[in-house]
This record gives sequence, C-alpha cells and structure tokens, in this order.
Amino acid sequence: MKPIDTYLSSNINHPFFLFVNDCEYKNILNELSIKGFELYPITLCCSSPDKPPDLDAFRKELITKSKVVKKILVTGFIEYLALAHSDELNNFLNEYAYLPIGDAKIVFISRYLAKAVKCLSNVPKIKKHQLFCATDNDTELTVTVYKSPLDIAPISGMKALLDKIVEGVDNNIEVNMPFGFNKPLIRKTVYSKAFDEILKKSLGFMIKQEWGNDDLWLELLKELEEYGTLNKVLQNHSFDNNLENDLYSLISGDGYINWLYFIALKYKVSTLNNKYLEHVVQITDSFKSLKTNILEGLLNIPQNDKDFNRYYKERKKLVEKYSEDEILDYINNNKIHQSEAPIRLTDNTLIEKEELIINISQNGMNEVYESIYPALWAYYNKYIFRKPENEYCAFLTDYFHKYKQQ
Repeated sequence: MKPIDTYLSSNINHPFFLFVNDCEYKNILNELSIKGFELYPITLCCSSPDKPPDLDAFRKELITKSKVVKKILVTGFIEYLALAHSDELNNFLNEYAYLPIGDAKIVFISRYLAKAVKCLSNVPKIKKHQLFCATDNDTELTVTVYKSPLDIAPISGMKALLDKIVEGVDNNIEVNMPFGFNKPLIRKTVYSKAFDEILKKSLGFMIKQEWGNDDLWLELLKELEEYGTLNKVLQNHSFDNNLENDLYSLISGDGYINWLYFIALKYKVSTLNNKYLEHVVQITDSFKSLKTNILEGLLNIPQNDKDFNRYYKERKKLVEKYSEDEILDYINNNKIHQSEAPIRLTDNTLIEKEELIINISQNGMNEVYESIYPALWAYYNKYIFRKPENEYCAFLTDYFHKYKQQ
C-alpha cells in the first residue's frame, strides 16, 4: 500500500492513521503483517473480560513498545473511542497525532468513521503523510448490547466485543454487557428487557408486556433463540394440538410451562374449538387471572345472550376438575344474579347439586333443571305405575310423587 510505504520511508516520528472500508479491513491487516508490523490490539489493556481498556496504561505501553518494536499496528483503538468516548474523540486523536515515538513507525488502523477523520483533518500541523482514507463510506459495523439478565449473545464483556471488532470478520456483533454506550458513533442497539427483544421477532400476533414478568419473557426469548419460531417452541411442549387437553393442571401451576400454555392460548385463540374458552382467553390479559376467568366468566354473560347456552355447555366441560373450594367461591359470587343463579350452576360437584336443591326447595322445580341437573329432573318427574293394571297403580303413582317432593 503506497501511503504506508511513503510513511515508512519518511522521517515522520508520529503515528499514521489509516481508515479502510469494512470488506478490505481484514485483507489490509494481513498485508501489513506481511510488511513486518507487530499487532497491538487495544484489548491487551483490558484487565479482565468485563473491564474496558485502561487508556493510560495503553499509552504508556505503546511508548515503551515503540522503543523496542519498529513497526506497530494498533487495532481497535479508534473504534473503541467511537463507542465509549465519542465526546472526547477529538482530544484523544489530537493527543495521539503528536505522540512521540522516536524512529519507530506506528499505524492506527480503523474502519472508516467520518467524524474521526474530520477530527484528525482538523489537527493543527498534522503532516500530510500521517492520514490516509481508502474509502469515504462510513462503516456498517453495528453493535447490539444485551444487558443482564438477558445474556443471550454468543459473547460477553467489553474485551470480547473489542476482540470481535479487531478480528474484522463480523460487522454485526452481539454482546452481553452490564452497560450500553452513550452517544456512540458506531451504530448500536441496547436491549435491557427480554420483552423488547421478543418484539423484534415476527411471532405472528401481538403480545402485551403485562402478560408476563421479566423472568418469563426471558425464558421464552431463550427458547425462541434455540428453536427459531414460536410455533416450534410450542411444538416442543406439545402445545400445537388440542389445547383443551389437561387444561386444569396447566392453568393451576405458576411455572414457565403453565405460563407458556397461556401464551399458546393467546396465539391460537382463533383456532380453539371451545368457544367459551376462546371468549375467556380474549378478555384475559394475565395468566394469573386465567383460571378464575374460566370459572367465573359465565357470570358476566346475560342469560339472553345468543351464545349463553353454548357457553354454558362448553364451560361445564372445562371446570369439571375444579376443587370444591374453588366452586364454593363461584357459588357465592353467583348469588348476585338471584333468580338467574341456578342457570349458571352445573351438576359437576356435590356442593352445586346441594345449592340447586336448596333453590328448588325455595322456588320450586321448573324446566330449566332438565338441562342443568338432568338426574334430579328425571327423579322429580312423576313416574306412572302401569303394571299390573289394578287399583294400586294410581295409589303408588301418587304416593311416590308426593314422597319425592318432601
């Protein structure tokens, strides 16, 4: 590269700054290595994987190194300034443009950053042969930071990030870090919540943050990263077929799988065969409310609603495994309907049957019980004795009918 050759043959005793395009960066590193340059990456001054480079130590070491090594190639320094010290970029570059290095030759290589080039161009008395731009297209390097507790990127920490930048292979770098960057010159995105990251993905339906807490969204995000799509995540947990199977146990727990079942219901709500369940899922915005809403959703549907009878039958199937304590709460809440209360009860449990019998004793039997409590309806109806045909048939019919009404 002619500008480098000119610098090497000059008597300039300050560093040279080389800006290149993204696709040539790696090739030029190799070319300068062949010319005898020793690599000095900024990451050598990171005291630990999660610590930023110590810039004072970096400067001191560079000066010391220049007394021994005659050709030094510094990588990652300008990109690091552009990420973490953009407000001080001008001061740093002014300082290093005049760095005394004796008879050594030091090249700072960077992807093209217009602001960095402008800063150097404005340095007073900077020599013509200290700066060269092989392109005028800004770098497409992007950095995506996942703040704890996300930790879903393949690398973690500042050192690993700078290693990737120095390597020059990948222009889209994802990293786990406890902090972001303030006003960086390199494009970056910071995600501090799993829900924010999930929003980037095409799930096929709208999600709401209030559906789950940070831990639950994080677990889902990890599975999305592993399986690729929500459909595949749900298939992995057998939530891709009949979602009414094993409903009670799935809505009774409070773990991730239980919550994921709620997400599956939300995702597949329009495909549910049970229209009462579809109705409840549509009005429920919290997994914690789902179990109660399935049990008590009928309380908010008027008897004259066109879907009431269907909802009643489909709800009855869904709530048959609820405990008697849960049903007791429902019975008490159902009493606000007074005269309509019986039509919202079933014959699933003993306490509901007892409640229906109490209501019959107070208000009498009517045809509504034929569908609500068919066994009692059949028992209560008059049985007519016909055989043998004699004078006792009428007596027995009347006797047993009065007995059943006691």
